[in-house]
Amino acid sequence: ANGRAKNQRTGQRYKNYVRALKNAENVLVKAGTIKAKPSYLMECLGWNVADSTLKSGSLDSGFRATLVELWQGLADDGNHNDWTEPNDIKYLFRGGQKWSLSDARELVLATWKYLDY
Repeated sequence: ANGRAKNQRTGQRYKNYVRALKNAENVLVKAGTIKAKPSYLMECLGWNVADSTLKSGSLDSGFRATLVELWQGLADDGNHNDWTEPNDIKYLFRGGQKWSLSDARELVLATWKYLDY
């Protein structure tokens, strides 16, 4: 329900950008650039991007802004410790997950480079 509501608030961009991250991850894995990540990680990352960022500019510039916001949030001094899964119950990087902070950083950076931003 939370994901559907965010998708509505962002003019369908939340799910579109999650798909874009998943597609980039698939291409990067196939190329041997990164190791496979759980697809739910991409949904969780998108969940933690501000609605205003997701809605900003064209699709391309909005996705670019999304990657920038993710990168800044994933930095050592970022706000990633407060990020949650879309259920707003479990924290994203506080242990017990099938991914790590470095997995998320690797995905965002590799996607940025792949898209030649």
